Amino acid sequence: MMIKKLGTASAEPRNGVVPKDWTCPWCVRENKIMNDILKILKDEGLYGVKEKNALLEKEKEQLLQESEILKTTLSASTEGGNILLTEKEETMKNFRHLKEENESLKSNVYLLQTQNADLLKEKEEIMKSFEHFKKEYDSLKAHNEDQENSVRILKDQIATLEGLVATYRKTKSRLSLPK
Repeated sequence: MMIKKLGTASAEPRNGVVPKDWTCPWCVRENKIMNDILKILKDEGLYGVKEKNALLEKEKEQLLQESEILKTTLSASTEGGNILLTEKEETMKNFRHLKEENESLKSNVYLLQTQNADLLKEKEEIMKSFEHFKKEYDSLKAHNEDQENSVRILKDQIATLEGLVATYRKTKSRLSLPK
């Protein structure tokens, strides 16, 4: 801020009337000295401290606002991070649970495979027994058929013998009558 010159030293009062632009030479000299001091202060960076302070206050306010925005953003980010951590923990719990289920299923599959192998062995033994019993059944069936054939033959022979006995009795009764 410059001090305004009010006038020049050459302008002097005339006839007892002071012109409007007149300034006493001492004031002009003081004004020049003040302007030189202000120039030195400006060059040294000491002038305009109030203006600089005002600018710094504005910057401070702006930085405080930005700080509040950043705090809000950080708070939201922290909440989001906490949510993500919670989700991660839940995902890890689910993963562990699924891993345990997978291990359980693997052991169940192993047990089922073992049981299946045992059942296959039992099936083979049953099939062997079945084949043995089938052969025995076929043998008994053939023997039964032979027995049935023998029974038929015997029945035929019995029928023939009965016929012969009947014929013999008739013949004997005819032969016995004249006596």
